[in-house]
Amino acid sequence: NKAPIVVRTYHSSGDLIVVANEQAKCYTSFDSVKGCDFGINNSQSMEAGFSFSHSTQWSSGKTHYIKCKDLWENQNSKCAVKVTTS
Repeated sequence: NKAPIVVRTYHSSGDLIVVANEQAKCYTSFDSVKGCDFGINNSQSMEAGFSFSHSTQWSSGKTHYIKCKDLWENQNSKCAVKVTTS
């Protein structure tokens, strides 16, 4: 009944890794104007299927706005996590 929670983020081998507390699909946006108000249908999927671990290419100097949805279509209304890279 609740949206997935991101429990860990880290950088590994050129990727940003995001770990959720349940199987989910996660989506990322770099749109700083919309920030956490982006729609997942208009964003980049981090993987093809449902998983606990998600990855996307590390983009230095950008902010990754990330939302996730679970198997029951529960999704974050705002960001699950916002990661600013250096």
